[in-house]
Amino acid sequence: MSRGSLAEWMPFQSMGYPFRLHLQSGLWYPPLWVFPLLKIPYTLSAAVTLQALHVLLGALGMYTLLRTTLRTRREALLGAFVFQLFGGFYSNAEHVDIVRAFAFTPWWLACLVPPRPDEAENRLPLRALALPVAVWAMAVGGYPGNLISMLFLTAAFVGFVLVAGRGSATPRRRWAVASAAAVLLGLLMSAAALGPAWIHRHELERHRVAAEVQRASLSLSHLPGLVEDIRGMPGDPSMSSTFVGFAVVCGLCLLDRRALRRFAPFVLLLVLSAAMAAGDNTPIYRGLRRLIPPLGYSRFPSSDYRCAFAVLAILLAAAGWKTLRRRPLPSWRWIPAAAFGAWAVWSTGRRVPLRGAALEAAGAFALVAVALLLRRNARGALRPLAAALLLAAVSLDAARVLSRLETWSVPDLMGTCRVYQPTLARLADAGVVVSPGVFLPRSGPRPARSAGEAGYRASGYLTGEYDLGDFGGPILRARELAAGDPASLAYASRAWLPVVLEGFPRDEDARIPDLPSRLSSAKTDSRVEQVLYGADRIDYRVRLERPALVVENEIYFPGWSARVAGPDGSAHRVEAVRVNGVWRGWPLPAGEYELNARFRPRGARILALLTLAAWSAWTAWVVARFRGSWRALRPVRL
Repeated sequence: MSRGSLAEWMPFQSMGYPFRLHLQSGLWYPPLWVFPLLKIPYTLSAAVTLQALHVLLGALGMYTLLRTTLRTRREALLGAFVFQLFGGFYSNAEHVDIVRAFAFTPWWLACLVPPRPDEAENRLPLRALALPVAVWAMAVGGYPGNLISMLFLTAAFVGFVLVAGRGSATPRRRWAVASAAAVLLGLLMSAAALGPAWIHRHELERHRVAAEVQRASLSLSHLPGLVEDIRGMPGDPSMSSTFVGFAVVCGLCLLDRRALRRFAPFVLLLVLSAAMAAGDNTPIYRGLRRLIPPLGYSRFPSSDYRCAFAVLAILLAAAGWKTLRRRPLPSWRWIPAAAFGAWAVWSTGRRVPLRGAALEAAGAFALVAVALLLRRNARGALRPLAAALLLAAVSLDAARVLSRLETWSVPDLMGTCRVYQPTLARLADAGVVVSPGVFLPRSGPRPARSAGEAGYRASGYLTGEYDLGDFGGPILRARELAAGDPASLAYASRAWLPVVLEGFPRDEDARIPDLPSRLSSAKTDSRVEQVLYGADRIDYRVRLERPALVVENEIYFPGWSARVAGPDGSAHRVEAVRVNGVWRGWPLPAGEYELNARFRPRGARILALLTLAAWSAWTAWVVARFRGSWRALRPVRL
């Protein structure tokens, strides 16, 4: 939207839901605010530009991580260049929040690097100050599954450092406590974004069925994807690519025992992230999911953990490149990389034969190996040439794979959309995708709901139509109960239709035994009329001879209340009630009056104050940390 106001309730999709519960909306992600503030249309071109900038941000984060751990610019630059060609960026190109999460991952890990021997033991490194911001960025801008996975991997990494770290234990313990506090502070800084979903988690279907969700997981059959295309591999292709290229595979094979001991916590984290990316294919993930239920909220463990795996693989490969540059290594170390590459090419070609693919892969491997060796032996003026050759080899290696990734290369995107998904969002390659006018209140009752445009089930966001389902977004438990019963689904599909029940209980959770039969025979009732229908504002005209419970074909959710305004100017408030676990009901008094209903999310003010307090605490931490430096910069009075 380039103008307009925030709607607290989204009435157009999935029979209605609170907009703040949509953790993938990007509502709290500041870079997206640029578009409405500057009135810039969020077109497909603008979205691609923003995503490309996030890939660059991820490369800068990878450079920071490598500079912090390896203390060398050469390997840091090469690793950053490799990371921007990570296959996840391109196979997941349509999932904007996952791409953003991938970009934040190396920054998070860079802030988590424990104190080095050359740093002061009695003072936390400056990067610890940035950890809350990295957590906040992942929480408000990334995919929720990546936030959960990074929180879990962070806890595991801290444990690995405490157990396998070198040197004095006291600095490591201080760092562990500070890291835990920084992560908690980052979550509190994100309270306004995360809080509503956590407070109302029992209203969400995913919370109830997390153990039964079908998940996209990796397996040994996806292992060739480190250097090859993912065509023919099982599962969702957008969640499968782990491409990092031959340079990383070679670098991993060049690691010696000294480097492995030095980076032991990162090695352990690499193994754990690989096991978690395998999802339900491994007992580790299944056991941990039962032990820690939130780990099962995401449907995509392959996507949640494979970026962390890729970042760690590049980190360890960079350590191998550094080892090759500083010490001679036996020639047999190239054999495992060549064997793996040959097996990957054979395995991929067996599923999806591609003409010339094997020859291309062999050439890419040879070019990478030669470039690494030249870099090892280059001296003086030949060093820049060797570095340029290596970057070219990495680029050519990526070009042969990334250009063939499914969901990345579509010859005629608009033509495909016209045939399969002819929605306004898919057809409009320029102009505003969503019109602000859809959120303006409309006179009269709500129209009927439909299954969505061309099965895409997202036309409500674009045109203001009312859909029974949704392409994504939060799914309420009440909505699933309604959709699972044919009579309830038929009632929800109709235009707004009230059922007036006299003499029934009007408590917070009303149970009406014969309600299904009443819903199926419901007809227009002149005693209750809907005169205005907006996103989170509904006005009614009521004429009741006796008190009644008015049930409407709207999903119940806590936060709806109404003001009863009588003709004499008196007014009092009425809270909506849950009817049969599904419907929104109004316990109304007798009389003739106007009923003005509004939706206000519960706890929003407290969450906003908590977020403000957390940001204030972080600011105070930064000021206290730099106070000595600023004093040193003050002019001295003579």
